[in-house]
Amino acid sequence: MTYFDPSPSAEPPFRRAVAVGPEIVDPGTNLRWIPLIRNDLTLDMVMWPLIVDIAPQ
Repeated sequence: MTYFDPSPSAEPPFRRAVAVGPEIVDPGTNLRWIPLIRNDLTLDMVMWPLIVDIAPQ
């Protein structure tokens, strides 16, 4: 996946990662979150609207 990282320190602002599980829906806000593992092997949760591209494995 490619996603937009809105943090001011993000260089570059678009990052690639691999989804490592199903989406998680926040019942309070109804936002969908995707668990990802980034290239530096850290885990992250990214909101669905920030995903800009999904490529097959």
